[in-house]
This record gives sequence, structure tokens and C-alpha cells, in this order.
Amino acid sequence: MNNDILIIGAGIGGLATAIRLLHKGYKVKIIEKNKTIGGKTNKLNSPLVSFDLTASISIMIDEYIKLFKDIEKDYSDYFELIPLNPIYKVFTNKGDELTITKNINSITLNSKSLSINELVKYNNFLNKTYKKYLVVNSEFLTKNQNKFYELFKINTIKNIIKLNPIKNCYSYINKYINNEILKNTLLFQCMYIGVTPYNSSNMYTLIPTVTQLEGLYHIKGGTYKYIESLEKVIKELEGEILTDTEVTEIIIKDKKAIGVSTSNKENIYADIIICNSDFSYTLKELIKDKKVKKPYTVAKINSLKYSCSTFILHLGVKKYYNNLSVHNIFLNNNFKENINAPFNGYIPNEGNYYIYYPSKIDNSFNKIGYGSLNITLRVPNLLNKEIIWNKEFINTLKNKILNDISKINGLENIKNEIIYENYTTPITLKNKFNTYAGCAFGLSHTLMQTNYFRPQVTFKNIKNLYFTGASIHPGNGISLVLKCSELCANEIVNLNY
Repeated sequence: MNNDILIIGAGIGGLATAIRLLHKGYKVKIIEKNKTIGGKTNKLNSPLVSFDLTASISIMIDEYIKLFKDIEKDYSDYFELIPLNPIYKVFTNKGDELTITKNINSITLNSKSLSINELVKYNNFLNKTYKKYLVVNSEFLTKNQNKFYELFKINTIKNIIKLNPIKNCYSYINKYINNEILKNTLLFQCMYIGVTPYNSSNMYTLIPTVTQLEGLYHIKGGTYKYIESLEKVIKELEGEILTDTEVTEIIIKDKKAIGVSTSNKENIYADIIICNSDFSYTLKELIKDKKVKKPYTVAKINSLKYSCSTFILHLGVKKYYNNLSVHNIFLNNNFKENINAPFNGYIPNEGNYYIYYPSKIDNSFNKIGYGSLNITLRVPNLLNKEIIWNKEFINTLKNKILNDISKINGLENIKNEIIYENYTTPITLKNKFNTYAGCAFGLSHTLMQTNYFRPQVTFKNIKNLYFTGASIHPGNGISLVLKCSELCANEIVNLNY
């Protein structure tokens, strides 16, 4: 049994994989570049308010719980879940308000119920799409897809035909939903994995569908509380986390990963190396031998399709906003043009925003009388060279965002209510977390970069080297990365027995 495991990166994928392997009796050490763990799923603190740095929507909460159940622990001993209702508040620049409730019959637009016809169509959309989700989850998301011949099995072909993944999200949703505000709300959620809903597979309509039917939960203390819970379990299982130490190279000998070199000029050896570092960054910067990393040459890495990035404005405010929910969406004019903007290389002229307001129900984010707001805008990644993320540009973008969201009832004077501000940019993601080109979601989810065609947990040219994280099958988002960590751990355990 190869007992010593070394994991590069203490993001969600690295932490969850470590827990599964520690539970199976392996000795695990995690090496993290930064002083705090969590990777991009991190925390920002100030004297009066605190913030989840990036991730804040806990979709498919069962995956969060499953990790604890699989290691025979009760999740409620580590974190508390608060069910959310409404699930979303949606605001438009014209003053409309759509309230998405768990019970679809209670959904309201401008305080009026949707029509019977609209509800019937929405219900049909949900039922059809959830059936697709059940197939995708059982046949693709929970299985490694590293065998090409699996694509040609009769059952696989039948499932692909049944799913009909070619049609894009817009065409699929448009077939069912006539109400423009509801339609754009669903399309906006399809974008959560960093793709435009106008040319991405309709498979990503699973995101708003699962959200509506299974609901959303808030982790008390925020998403970083989940990170802290994973850290607590690792300590209980006697795992080791080494922070403030950057891996500079993966040591390869005879096509086998045997250890890493660190920024402290130290070599650390192990039987198995697991990379939770960004996939493209790892191949480009940490594996020096060009022969063993084929087919991922520099040209190949550069030719891959990458997700967009994000600009997140973190605001501390001295007011309680009664009209906001925990999760909010702001829809602007010219929806299609502006949603597509970051994928076409420019900042939207009229932004569509996700607004996270945990202070609505969770006072652990702020001192009494203050509140915590994250406002997220999709922006181009750093492969676009025309945008210069300097203070002047950021200030202009900030003011544009504040002008937009001040159209929300109750936020008219938000500029005068700010007591703290900070921001996360593509530069933050690249420099602090080593994400390739500052991409917020890793490799894009094109059809030719999903399932078999996406990087897998194993790397065929290098023995004892494994991967977990957003760019690895099944994909990005905390719930899918948790699934990936299970696939990675199982692959290692099954190989050793």
C-alpha cells in the first residue's frame, strides 16, 4: 500500500480528498501556498464586517453533507444549515421584483402571482430538466470518464441521445418560458460555471432546476465555515496542513511522481502526489519535463477553452437592507449582449449582477448595525490583454456597479452607506491563487471539455500523480469538486487494494 500522500493546495478539492484518504488510513500532508486555507473559497476580514471571498451559493447541498456521512461523522457537529425562502430576489433596472420561492406556486412578480399558464410551463421545464439531471448525475457525474471505449457502449449512446446536449441553454429554456424576467433569471444561473448560456449545452439548465426543486441553504458563518469544518476534521484524523509554503516543482523520476520541491528550498517526498492546484498552471509551471506531460504541451494548454473571470465588489454598509434576500440577482438592459460581453472580451456596458447579502439572516458577518455585501460581475479573463486592472479602471467599474444597484428599492443611497470597500479581480485570482489567466472557473465547460474530454483524476503518462479540482471531471462549483474528490480518493484506494 502506497501510504504517504502529498496534496498540493488546500482548496475544497484538496481538503475533501485528504479527509477521504485519512479516513481510509492513509498518511496525508497538504501543502498550501497561502497563509490561509480554502484556495479561492476564502474569507476577507475587516474590523466591522467580514466576507466570503468568492463562493457563496451552496447548490446541491447533499454533496456537502455526503462527505461527512461517508466518514461516519454528523455534519451538524461542524456546521449549521439554514434553509432559505425565498431562494432568490430578482431586481431589474426598470424596478421589477421577482421573488423566487421554494414553492413555485408562491413565486411572485411585482407582488402578483405568475399566471396559471406561466406556472404550468415552468413546472414542465423543471420536470423535464430534473429527469435529465438524474441521468447525468448517476451516469456521468459520479463516475470517472477515463476510458474512451465507454463512449461507445449502447447504454452511454442511449443516454446521450436522451439528454440531447447539443441545444444551448437559451434555446432550451425559451421553448418553455415566455416571461422574460423569469427566463433571464434562469439563464443567469446557467452562467454560474463560467459559460455563456447562449452557446453552452442545455445540460447547465440543471443548475437553476436543482436550485428550484431542492432549494438553497445558507451555511451559518458563510461558505468559509465549511472550509473551517473540513480543517477541523483533518486535524481530528491527524492529517497535516503546511501553510505559507509554495510548491515550485513536482519531482518526476522514471515517469513517476515521487515528491515536490518548495519555495523553502526543501524537497518533500511521498508515495502519491495529488494536485489541487489549478490544472493548466500545474502542467505549465510545476511539471518541468516536457515529454511526460504530453499531450499537454504549452501550445495545447494555450489552445484549451477557458472560463470567464469575475470582479467582486466587497462592501461593508451601515444599513440593514430589508428588501434584499441572501441571494439576489440584478438584471439590466440588453440582457443577451451584456451576458455575452465577458466571453467576447469586454466589460458589459450594462452589467447583470449577483448580490450576496448574508447579513440578512446571519449576524456572524458583521457587528450590530452593519452589513456585508458581495456584488459579482462576470468579466473577461486575463487572456484578454486590452483591460488594464489598475485603480482608475477599478474605480470606474465600481461606480458603474453602484449606479446600477442603486436602482433597487431601498438601495438608492448605498454610496453614502458604505463604510468599507474592497474587491477581488482576475489579477487577485491569478497572483494569489495561481489560477491560469485569472479564470474564476478553470477550464470552460464546452462539450469537448466535459466528461471523457475533460482532464481526469489520473494522468496516464505519470504514475502516482492525481488531480482534483474545478478543471477536472466532473467540473467546477463546490458540489462538483466534492464529487471529484470522491472520484480521486476512490481511484487511489481501489488501486491499492
